[in-house]
Amino acid sequence: MYAKTDDDLQAAIAKLKEGGPRNYVERVEKFLERQEEWVMAHRMDVLYRGHNTNNFAEVSIRIIKDIVLCRTKAYNAYALIDFIVSVYEEYFRRRILHYAFNREANPRKIFDKLCRKLPPGN
Repeated sequence: MYAKTDDDLQAAIAKLKEGGPRNYVERVEKFLERQEEWVMAHRMDVLYRGHNTNNFAEVSIRIIKDIVLCRTKAYNAYALIDFIVSVYEEYFRRRILHYAFNREANPRKIFDKLCRKLPPGN
């Protein structure tokens, strides 16, 4: 996954195939069919500023852990669905209403600041 060049990647794949357990090697080979999406050697030209994760995904998981589950464990699927249906829906309802009632000044301030930077007539 962290191979910087294609040669390093091929060497790591060869090392895995010769010494790894057969079931694991077969599983990794299935993942390697989509290696362009997640192997670093194929993503070197993408501007990610040193971050190898998706910030949107990380924030979503943090919201689910902190706000929806309140840092508690859902011990079964029913409890997890109940948390998501009741708490997560209420969280989004509050967020939408907060924005709809124009209680958040920051987006408007940012928009006004960007508009002042535009040349006249645009």
